[in-house]
Amino acid sequence: MLYKKLAISLFWGCFIILQSAASCNSVTRYQSETIQQPKSLSNTTTAQIESARDSSKQDQRLEPKPAVIQPSLKISADTAVRETAIAGYLAEGFATYYAEEFHGRKTTNGEIYDMNGISAAHPNLPMGTWLRVTYLKTGKAIVVRVNDRMPPNEKGRIIDLSLGAAKLLGTVAEGVAKVRLEELSEEEAKNDALNSK
Repeated sequence: MLYKKLAISLFWGCFIILQSAASCNSVTRYQSETIQQPKSLSNTTTAQIESARDSSKQDQRLEPKPAVIQPSLKISADTAVRETAIAGYLAEGFATYYAEEFHGRKTTNGEIYDMNGISAAHPNLPMGTWLRVTYLKTGKAIVVRVNDRMPPNEKGRIIDLSLGAAKLLGTVAEGVAKVRLEELSEEEAKNDALNSK
């Protein structure tokens, strides 16, 4: 009877020990899985972050840089001629004259055109420019002031003289005369006009 009780006690003791061991193993396995899962999630998150960074860098490399547009310089015809005139305007071409059709009308600078006066029209020289006009056939020269405009590139014509200026220069009979134009300062123009009298 005693042996039977000892056997039963031993059986239940072993059973309890085995149950405890199994419970410990289950807890350990659960803890291990619980601990490793964040590592797995952490690794996944880190990989995603690194991938996103690489993608962002690639997008930055592929993104075209904005073009740098250099401002362009625009110079009007009058400005360009004025810069040339500072260095001394000089040209050769044909001169004509205009008279009755425009007499009494306003010129480009607002003056009243007097066909018997001494003035001239030029394609693009600034208003008020003084010019020495030399008739190349005779060497005769006069001084005129630009106060009007004429069409540019008009069959080689570079100046339109008033009727009075054309008479003074001696080109009325010929109508179209080969001339040389030289830009003068106001002081040079006054001295040249005095010397020509």
